[in-house]
Amino acid sequence: CDPEAARIVLTSGIPTYGIGIDITMRCPLSDEQLAKLRAIKEGTNYLLGCMMEKWFAHYQFEHPIMHDPLLIAQMICPEIVTYEPKLVFVALEGEQRQRLYVETEKTLLNAEMQVAVDVDPQAFFEVFNKSIFR
Repeated sequence: CDPEAARIVLTSGIPTYGIGIDITMRCPLSDEQLAKLRAIKEGTNYLLGCMMEKWFAHYQFEHPIMHDPLLIAQMICPEIVTYEPKLVFVALEGEQRQRLYVETEKTLLNAEMQVAVDVDPQAFFEVFNKSIFR
């Protein structure tokens, strides 16, 4: 939503990491996990289940993708996601505005970022299941 801020952060020199939708889309909830989530009837995970049900219904997800939980899980278990350094550029103008591009040559306007190139969905769901289905 704020490409100017994104460019400032990415070119600041602070180490940055990014997980694209191509990676997160590989982590959908299974029918079994959905059933287990719906079966929780108490505690904080009950609230989580209720909130997720509303989210699922609003977006009409059949198998919701765990975009944000993947980010959190890889902070707990970094080997879930594999990263490679890439030069990235945030476009600020025209139809390209708000898009992030991977470039091959260093310029004054791009920056190095650790970009996710692979995910281990099984390892992700081990962390997810341990956290949610205690």
